[in-house]
Amino acid sequence: MTAPGVTIRPFRSADQDAVRRLILTGLAERWGRMDETKNPDLRDMQQTYVAAGHAVLVAEADERIIGTGTLVFETASRGRIVRMSVDAGLRRTGLGRRLMAALLDGARERGLREVVVETTHDWHSAVALYESCGFAEYNRDPDDVHLRLRL
Repeated sequence: MTAPGVTIRPFRSADQDAVRRLILTGLAERWGRMDETKNPDLRDMQQTYVAAGHAVLVAEADERIIGTGTLVFETASRGRIVRMSVDAGLRRTGLGRRLMAALLDGARERGLREVVVETTHDWHSAVALYESCGFAEYNRDPDDVHLRLRL
């Protein structure tokens, strides 16, 4: 269970720096380093995602951003989850599943029929999270695993 007082809400422009830092910190923890130039979408998430009509959610506790996730509307029937990240100290508390549930609720509200997500096949905690939310593998290449959930 996540700690009490966690609110999941839509991204606001004022969240930009905290969300960017959370995502980049998580990627650096995973890969041991981070090349920020490989993540240009994080420079302005309002413009990249929100203004384009996609759904960016944040989890907040005590006025601190502790998690985030984005649902990109690829077509009228298919969405893609990107930029999922949870503060290291709060992983395995159910916060990632709460964020995913909120994103999937948004997908259903938009009438999507499937949602996909991609990660590296050896990022076991990410794969486990997605599978625990009902996603199933539908494609694997040498580096990545692609999972989908039919709604």
